[in-house]
Amino acid sequence: MEMAKNRNIQNIIPLGAAGTGGRDRAAKFWEEMNKDKINQNSLEFVRSSIFVLCLDENNDNINNDLNQMEKDGMEILYGFGPKNNGINRWFDSTIQLIVSKNGCCGTCIEHSIAEGIVHIKMTEEAMRYANNNFDLINKQQNQNFENNLSIIEPKPLSWVVSEKANLLLEEQIVEFEKLTNDLQLNLLQFKEFGKIAIKGWGVSPDGFMQLCMQLAHFKLHGYLVNSYESATMRRFRFGRVDNIRAATPEALNWVKAMCNQNEGKNLNGNGIDNHLCALEVLSREEFGLENLPEIFRDEIWKEMIRFPLSTSQVSTSPEFINCYLYYGPVVNDGYGCAYNIQLNNLIFAISTWKSDKRTNGISFRLNLIESLKEMKELLEFNE
Repeated sequence: MEMAKNRNIQNIIPLGAAGTGGRDRAAKFWEEMNKDKINQNSLEFVRSSIFVLCLDENNDNINNDLNQMEKDGMEILYGFGPKNNGINRWFDSTIQLIVSKNGCCGTCIEHSIAEGIVHIKMTEEAMRYANNNFDLINKQQNQNFENNLSIIEPKPLSWVVSEKANLLLEEQIVEFEKLTNDLQLNLLQFKEFGKIAIKGWGVSPDGFMQLCMQLAHFKLHGYLVNSYESATMRRFRFGRVDNIRAATPEALNWVKAMCNQNEGKNLNGNGIDNHLCALEVLSREEFGLENLPEIFRDEIWKEMIRFPLSTSQVSTSPEFINCYLYYGPVVNDGYGCAYNIQLNNLIFAISTWKSDKRTNGISFRLNLIESLKEMKELLEFNE
């Protein structure tokens, strides 16, 4: 900490910004940086680390229109942009531990290595171990610190940044600021019921949540929407995810939608998304974009792989309350909606792009509340 305080502010290069904008530009930046041996060594040091620890300044006075849980989510995801804590990140790292002076803490994960639920379960195990062994860990840390004080010395990394690399870095920062200013989070903590009540009504909690989001979207926009929900394929070797499609004809029928049998088929490896997407990728490599098979040039296919409603259930264990996952929409006119099904309450993290007037996170949140209450009334009436 003392080393960080005493660093030469004028000599700081915001390398954390390299991964904040476009991926092509990030690749060009590191291609330029890797021309220097010093940069190669420093980058390898970062890449070989288990995780990155980000120590943030307070966010208390930023965007007072948000409640504290919303502030914490935005702080952990992107640090409120490059003018605040946003470039105190290394977004290419699989795991970033974010800790702010005001007590805000969480993890920011890079998705390509593993699904969110894998990170969540790992984090829960670490927290559970720390909670159960707090006194012992604290005692051991104090002893080790006193015994090894002279050899505890963080290593500052050296970088040589060319003019070309610096220009790319500046372009990334401009794009990062534009993105962070545009992203909106609306958090819903629904406390009237949760998993226990939903199961008591005899329906699948996840099916209930998916139908609720479809109903909220229908109320707001007047139509069902193509949606994405990850279906874990971890029962298979090297399995990752497929897609559960909630926008089916059956979704218009309450009971059928809540008991949708297609989910089981996808979980068993019989979904269509992975198969067709793999065929498209292979076709692109074999034939090029101009000579793709007709199915992959059809407008229906293009719309089929476009997800205006991107959802994900990442539920935490009962002892970890008020936790949620947060990510942005995957299309301009879409919603991101991660949700946590807890025993007696539900959490939705709704994201939208402010610049696209076709979506409205505040209205979607209100329609979610209305839909939850209406579905509760319907199910209780049928008991």
